[in-house]
Amino acid sequence: AQLGADQIAALNIDQLSALSSRQIAGASTAQLAALSAEQFSFLGTGAIASLSNAQMAAFNAGNISLLTADQVAHLTPKELAALSDAAFAALNPDQLAALTSVQTSTLSAHQYQLLSPAQFAALSNSALHVIGATATMALTPAQIQALSADQVAALSLTAYANLSAAQLHAMSADQIAAMGTAGAAALTIKQIGMLDATLLGEFTAAQLGALSAGQFAQIAPGALAALSDDQLALLQAKQTTGLTSAQLVALSPDQLAALGSNALSGLPANQIGLISAAQMAALQASQLQGLSALQLHALSASALSGLSTDQLGGFTSSQLNSFSATQIQAFSAAQIAALSTGAIVGLNAASAAALGTGQIAALTDAQMQALGTVAAHALSTAQLQALSADQVAHMSTQALAALG
Repeated sequence: AQLGADQIAALNIDQLSALSSRQIAGASTAQLAALSAEQFSFLGTGAIASLSNAQMAAFNAGNISLLTADQVAHLTPKELAALSDAAFAALNPDQLAALTSVQTSTLSAHQYQLLSPAQFAALSNSALHVIGATATMALTPAQIQALSADQVAALSLTAYANLSAAQLHAMSADQIAAMGTAGAAALTIKQIGMLDATLLGEFTAAQLGALSAGQFAQIAPGALAALSDDQLALLQAKQTTGLTSAQLVALSPDQLAALGSNALSGLPANQIGLISAAQMAALQASQLQGLSALQLHALSASALSGLSTDQLGGFTSSQLNSFSATQIQAFSAAQIAALSTGAIVGLNAASAAALGTGQIAALTDAQMQALGTVAAHALSTAQLQALSADQVAHMSTQALAALG
């Protein structure tokens, strides 16, 4: 005959501890319900792990607290699955903190949804690390928001890649930073496209630097326009190669100037052509020196007109020779006069021939003295007639001898 409620209530610690897994598994739900909280705590973890589905289903919001944290930690995935929604939702922080990664990896998305933000935040880092894609998508923004930075850092790359827009936007700057560079790189292009200016602004410079060209290309122009100089300064060519026309146009002159030489070198030639005069004027001479011949050739005449004399003073002959005749003719007389003698000395025939008469007349004495034989030989009659007697007087004997 089975023990009655009164007999069950009379069992002491030694008797309860001696009960085998088989005896516990054979107990009725009524017998288990007769145990006090103290008596229940005496049941061994082996016995707890042998509870049947029916026994587990008998727990409710009122008596689930009978299980100690240690006992909860020894429940099998099958036992956890057998708990009613009311019982699972009533697990206290200590019980939830005791759940192992083996246990949390088998919890259903529905079970996670039963937890309040505070309950969800009670899970350990190791328990959070194994939460899969389906469960992650089922979490509420409030649950994500309740996690500490350390807990966010413990989430897997799979979890990061399955965060919704609402979940991402619920995260604080500390939480975003806790994802690290690997977490940022794990975001899908769809997720990147959902970032607004505020959220993107919370990414660290290192995280933005970890994005691929494909990810970077998905950033909304409006969001990109909100990036700080510090964030932009760490971008590399691997990001800017994916820059779209809309993104480039959205950058302010100061933002473009914040890009490092390496980042500028990654801009595709077809995008370089969209740089405005104001954006061009904001660039440092060192940045311009890092542009390739193909990039320089793609600059618009309007953009070139925005170059200052200081900027032009840093151009090399190789860069100057990269320009088309149309581009060279877009320079003002003052801009031509600002070119260094180092740039003039290497001027090739095509570049020399492209100079307008007004530009030729603007060449300084030092520039005339630096003019090479190749450039001098390419000058047309109209160009030579535009030179003053003083300019001709400053030409080298070799250049004069090379005149056609």
